[in-house]
Amino acid sequence: MKIRTTAAVLLTVVPMLAACSASDTTSATSSTAATTAGTNSRGAIEVDLGQPVTVTDSAGNLVLNVTGTRLDTSGCAPATGEVTQAKFVATIKTGNVETDQWLWESDFYYVDPTGKVVENIDVTQKADLWFPCTESVLLIKTPPNSIADGSPTLAIPNNSTTIGYHLEAGGVDQRVEWKLPGGLSAAVQSTAAETAESETTTQEQPATTTASETTYPTGTVPGEGADLNSGIPSEWDRDGNGLIDTDAPVGDGDCDNPQCLLGPNG
Repeated sequence: MKIRTTAAVLLTVVPMLAACSASDTTSATSSTAATTAGTNSRGAIEVDLGQPVTVTDSAGNLVLNVTGTRLDTSGCAPATGEVTQAKFVATIKTGNVETDQWLWESDFYYVDPTGKVVENIDVTQKADLWFPCTESVLLIKTPPNSIADGSPTLAIPNNSTTIGYHLEAGGVDQRVEWKLPGGLSAAVQSTAAETAESETTTQEQPATTTASETTYPTGTVPGEGADLNSGIPSEWDRDGNGLIDTDAPVGDGDCDNPQCLLGPNG
């Protein structure tokens, strides 16, 4: 009788366990689908370089917004046949999350046309590009709910079609990938062209004029009849040869000779 009771209990429990298992599987599948919605096969949010991208937590709260992305090779090591060192210029806006460093170089990776992935740290080590570009700015200890500009240094394989970033902060694990339309060389050349155009525009701006002293032609100072170059009154040099005329009206006032009238520097 006890054996039958046990069997009956087992028969009752097994369907219940099966139902629970099916329920858990459905729940997990739904959760995964919600998490990966809008991402590519690597689970990354994918945009073109230069386009804004936003990462949120499960509740929809902002974790990180990245805008103005571009590559800048100024102050970097010369490109080789395999690798280009460049600054990943970007503006970030943080949510109510704080981490040691945003856009950390070690969190970047690259994808080539075949889908092969390589980590930035590995490329940097192989190419021996440990020194950063000049004026490279790291986003270290950026406060929550803040905006900051940064430009971490990357070592990018020349055959890269995508630059990836693996974000892990505030309980969020999300990849972001910036596609390089036309490849890396096109992205770098585009940035160089934009920089050159900006510098040209700045140089073409009209210079700010400032007030200066008015310069009068020789012998035309208002209220004075003096020649500014020689200091000789115009009525003493009617022929304009820079010399005092022999019939100059010398003798006015207390002076009775030209040297007196011109002063000690005459």
